[in-house]
Formats: sequence, C-alpha cells, structure tokens
Amino acid sequence: MSEYLREFDYMGSCASLSFSIAVTMDNIDLGWSGYNDSMPEFVSGLFERMQQMSSDEAAIEHNFNQIKEKLTQDWKNSYLQQTYLQSYH
Repeated sequence: MSEYLREFDYMGSCASLSFSIAVTMDNIDLGWSGYNDSMPEFVSGLFERMQQMSSDEAAIEHNFNQIKEKLTQDWKNSYLQQTYLQSYH
C-alpha cells in the first residue's frame, strides 16, 4: 500500500502534509499531519486512492514484481558483503 501511495505521499509532502500507515494484528492505523486548511482534501484523496487500489490489479502486480526483484537481487548478492555484515543481518 505504501508503494502504491508513494506518488500521492510526494504530492502531500510538497504541501507540508503527510500520512502514516501501520498494519497491526487486527486493524490498520492511519495518521495524518499537516495544515488544517488543506487536510480534508488530503484525507479524502488518500481514501479515494486506497479504494482505487483494489481495482488496479496491474499496478499492484507491477509494484509486487519490482519489490520481489529487488529482494531477490539483495539475497543473491548477500555473499558479496563483508563477513561481519552477513552476521549482523
């Protein structure tokens, strides 16, 4: 979800607005911070994009494949790190 909303988060940060998403065992915690005058539009825009995410399967699959590729590369290249770094992770 964070990756899907990254562009929206950037637009909000340009207007000194931000949000946070935390997934817990039984719910999703959302938090917002910024100026009061533009906050209602920011919150409604966030919920609109979250609703769009459920129907945008192509974008979700694209994001998933990007993250999967990066993790796969990191795991394949882990042997190139110094020994002390390997044990640290």
